[in-house]
Amino acid sequence: MNIDYQYPVIIFRKDYDNGTRYSAGLSKKNKDGSYTRGYMPIQFKKDVELNNQDKIFIKNAFLTFYINKDKKTVPYIMCLEYEEAKFDKIEEKPKTDAEIVQDAMNTPDEEIDFNITDDDLPF
Repeated sequence: MNIDYQYPVIIFRKDYDNGTRYSAGLSKKNKDGSYTRGYMPIQFKKDVELNNQDKIFIKNAFLTFYINKDKKTVPYIMCLEYEEAKFDKIEEKPKTDAEIVQDAMNTPDEEIDFNITDDDLPF
């Protein structure tokens, strides 16, 4: 399982008579460029309460499972440590280097300052 701290996870909350259950929103990119959405149960330490559609960064977690009443294995994420995302929308996360380069490639030349000095170079 690959959990990368740089990408936020949307948490979905469902309240029942016997407690609260959480799911982590998942997505994967298809060959045609579209995305398929899915969900995986996620559990937090005792006394953690999140709202529906809260966005978090998972800092420490592992994949585990339980056996349900039909003797089927049900995997879930056990989240030990997380940090709340500090922005309202996922799109507002800081841009990656690749996104910055792509934006520059889509910017007209007259808007780009091509005056580069030796101090600007990383080597």
